[in-house]
Amino acid sequence: MLKHLRQLVEDANAVVLDNEKFQPEGEMMPGDIPLGILPDDIKKLWVVVRRRSDKLSKECDKIHGTLKVLAAKAPTAVTEKDKELIQQHTALHSRQEVLSEVFWQAVKEAFPQTFILPGSIGLRKGWQVVITNDPHQIDVVLGMGGLLLSILGR
Repeated sequence: MLKHLRQLVEDANAVVLDNEKFQPEGEMMPGDIPLGILPDDIKKLWVVVRRRSDKLSKECDKIHGTLKVLAAKAPTAVTEKDKELIQQHTALHSRQEVLSEVFWQAVKEAFPQTFILPGSIGLRKGWQVVITNDPHQIDVVLGMGGLLLSILGR
């Protein structure tokens, strides 16, 4: 896993934001609370995570078709090569989830108020970081942030 994290940092450092086509496209929504603009180093991280996510999605189209065929087989008909394909593909999904979590953790650390504010964190056009006060998300706040909010009466 460490080699993947190192590669993530190397890839992020190589991103040239002025030439980058990947940028957040979402518009500000009612209830969004703007927190600030994402720092450049975290923008680069987002670009890399997004590129990898898109690449994985393209691979998934092909591989998931193969996996559906395998699922239809009797368990005894699945070969060792099939099992290896399943394991490798599952590892790719798992790795992408970890890289995405690294990105969101970086956002939270850049905007520490996100640790105690209710709602979910979002990224909007212009690299605007927001808290979305979606009523369905407010109950998601757990731990110390939830305790502080209950004490403060927010």
